[in-house]
Amino acid sequence: MVCALPFVTEVWQVYVLIFLLSPMAAAALLMAMSFDALFLLNALAFLLSAALVVSVTLPSPRPVAHAPGVWRRVSHGMRIYLKTPRLRGLLALNLAVSAAGAMQIVNTVVVVRSTLGLGEREVALAFAAAGGGSMLVALMLPKVLEWVPERPVMLLGGALMTLSLSRQGDAST
Repeated sequence: MVCALPFVTEVWQVYVLIFLLSPMAAAALLMAMSFDALFLLNALAFLLSAALVVSVTLPSPRPVAHAPGVWRRVSHGMRIYLKTPRLRGLLALNLAVSAAGAMQIVNTVVVVRSTLGLGEREVALAFAAAGGGSMLVALMLPKVLEWVPERPVMLLGGALMTLSLSRQGDAST
């Protein structure tokens, strides 16, 4: 699927590739193979991608006469990011998305296997449901944004994800 990315010319093609690279694909693979086999396949894909990254030749940087210190260069982007009010709000939304996503990924296995006492196949189905829901929202969002401004939709999404984290915390205790 990744090899097809350079040939993408339309937005809908990106959606198709995301669909085929999503947790739904992992769930489909888990229906046919074990976690261990899928983990090994993922590790091999990671090694291949790392080899491709290492194989790239980058141009040599030009020397700068008065280069700022290392810490100043490293922190420059973060300082700009934190000084910009809209970007601080985006950082908060990204935190909500990351936390909710991590909780969903980690707790799906725990809840399905331990709490519900089900097997690998049901874990795969739970991941497929999560991936399908994500794809459904991604496909519906452009139409929603024709009627509602972006900001309220993003804030509602962040609030819903935060609430889902509190519910997941209750379920795991």
